[in-house]
Amino acid sequence: MDLAKTDALLELFTTARDARDDAWRARFYDAVMDAGMQTTERQIIQGPDGFPYFVLERPEAGKPFSPVSLSDVLEHCTDQGVGIVVDPTEHGPEWVFTYGDLFARRAYGSFEGDPVDRDGAREPPGPATEVLEKDTPVMVGAPNEEMLPSWARRVLASFLKQAAHVAEPRVLVLVDPARSRARNLVFNVHPEDFPSEDAFRRVMSALGWFMPPSRSYIALSRTSSLADSFVAL
Repeated sequence: MDLAKTDALLELFTTARDARDDAWRARFYDAVMDAGMQTTERQIIQGPDGFPYFVLERPEAGKPFSPVSLSDVLEHCTDQGVGIVVDPTEHGPEWVFTYGDLFARRAYGSFEGDPVDRDGAREPPGPATEVLEKDTPVMVGAPNEEMLPSWARRVLASFLKQAAHVAEPRVLVLVDPARSRARNLVFNVHPEDFPSEDAFRRVMSALGWFMPPSRSYIALSRTSSLADSFVAL
C-alpha cells in the first residue's frame, strides 16, 4: 500500500481522457497496483456489459478510510471471475480492467498479456468468432499451467456452463504457423449448438472478456476431426 501512489493516480486522472496516451497508460499501470483506494459497501457491481466488477474509488479528501489496493484484491478477483472498475462516476469510470487484463497481470506480471502471444502475432486481435474448417492441417495439444492456470480454468468453465450451457467444458491448444496468430485456444463451443449465428457470436465475444490481451481463441465445428482432442477444462 502506497499513499504516494494514490496521489500520483489522482494527478493522472486530471488528464483529459482523450489525451491519455501510451506514456500516460504506463504511468497509470505503475501507480494503480499499489495506490491506496477505498471500496464501496457492496464492493462488487454489475457493469453495463453484464460482467461483475470490484469497485476501487478515490478516497474522499480529508476523511479517514480503510485503504485497499489493486494488488490486495488481484488474486481474489481472478479466482472469482471479477473485473475491476477504477473510480466509477456519473461521467463514467476512470479505468476498467476486464478479467482478461487481471488474468494477464497475475499470470504474466503485465497488463499487456503473455509475451508468447504478443511475439507470435502478426496482426492485432479481432472479433473471436472464427470457426475452424473441418480438414485444416494443424497441431493440437493441451494448454499448460502457464497458458491457462487452474484458477482461470475454473472461471472459464463456470462461464461456459452458465452462458453457453456446455455441460462439460473442454479445451485444446491449436498451433498453426500459417495463421496471423499461430497459437490459439479452442473451447468446445460449437456453432451448431446455438439457435442462431448471433447467439453463437455473442458467447464467443463474451469469452473475449476473460482473455488476456493478444490471446487468440477460435471455435470448432462438431464435425471437425480435432473435436476428439479436447481435454477437460
